Amino acid sequence: MFHNLVRLLKFIEGKFIKAKMVDDDKQAFKFLLNPQNWEEYGDCLARAAYKLESERDWPITNYVYFMLIGFALENYYKGAIILLRNNKHLKSIEKGELPKDLKNHNLLKLAKNAKLPIANKSYINQLSECVRWRGRYPTPLVAEEIYGKIRHFPPKNRGASLTTSITTELSTTIATDAVHDLISQAKNNLIMLKQTIEISK
Repeated sequence: MFHNLVRLLKFIEGKFIKAKMVDDDKQAFKFLLNPQNWEEYGDCLARAAYKLESERDWPITNYVYFMLIGFALENYYKGAIILLRNNKHLKSIEKGELPKDLKNHNLLKLAKNAKLPIANKSYINQLSECVRWRGRYPTPLVAEEIYGKIRHFPPKNRGASLTTSITTELSTTIATDAVHDLISQAKNNLIMLKQTIEISK
């Protein structure tokens, strides 16, 4: 009987420890969703991208550069969305889950949800492609995504010179100054939102 009691106590203790760990995880998760953390990640990713600017003539490096820029924008946009939709996110956060509207890499959609007007949607769509696959893998999940939003290459540019063609297109259509403007716009939007919400408290 004594052994049964010991096993029961260990079972209860295990349940208690597990419950506490789950609660601790949720608290940590909630803390990490703070918009300030998203801003800091955006800053770090943007700085990492800027270090590659002198090497953008290399095709794959160019993809990685735009991927990092896209990830930086994504963090700024998501930080803004968390500020704007905090009340709507509470249920998911309490369950320890990322809110549904943050579970994607569609920069255009994220920018819209962040209430940030985008002058050139083509830039954002191309950056989204670099985030989804161009900056990470040699191929997308399906063949139809190979050309993605870059559909106006003449047939003679396709095939063996595909990587060079698409990289040249990205380099010429999204100049360095335009990239810096996108980063500044997204970061400033997040900062202004934080200030506005702080003032309204």
